Amino acid sequence: MKYLARALYANSPVEGVLLFAWNANPSWEQFDLSEALTFQRLLEGDANVPVDINPDINPSVDDARWQPYIAQAAPAGTRIRQNPSTASTALVTIVGAIDVHHIPFDALTPAEQARAQQGDKRWHVLKIDTSQVVGWAREDVIKLTPKTAPAPPPEPEPPTYITPAMLQAVVDALRAELQTWARKEFATMPQVASAIDTRILALSNRIAAAWLAVPKPEPSAELKEN
Repeated sequence: MKYLARALYANSPVEGVLLFAWNANPSWEQFDLSEALTFQRLLEGDANVPVDINPDINPSVDDARWQPYIAQAAPAGTRIRQNPSTASTALVTIVGAIDVHHIPFDALTPAEQARAQQGDKRWHVLKIDTSQVVGWAREDVIKLTPKTAPAPPPEPEPPTYITPAMLQAVVDALRAELQTWARKEFATMPQVASAIDTRILALSNRIAAAWLAVPKPEPSAELKEN
């Protein structure tokens, strides 16, 4: 069988050899393998030999495309293999949920995508955080969840109150404007002074009303205690 695969069927459309039969029908007695125990052991031994293809084209440990994930293994554990094949060497078996890094399928190169998509099954490439092992796990035996960084705390809002010095500066500027306006509108100083006083009084009332509407900061615990 090995010789045929090597000498006759290599690089041909033939994909495999089917063995028959497995019964005691006298018509097929010469083909019955159910009692060929030595042959069965040879087949088992051959099937258990790992076949690692292209072990050197996996993403490197330092690849910039790695993203943090949490990997949840299958209930019986998930084997991380050297290549995307169940015949490949199992590098490590993970149990439960662990921290890993993963390169999403869309971020893989076309050659890597071709490796990750094996028939109707897709394989995930992973880097185990604790050991830095890079390998592959079949998508149906592992669940990957992206790790999102916690949202930063909101920036404290600036205080909405003003200091006495700020208020005094605004009042002084308004007083100067009022004086300029009043000297143009009125002929005598008493009229100018009266007009300014009237406007200042109205402004003070408006400032007082606005001040009452402004939210005040809560006093500290020390001030409350005192």
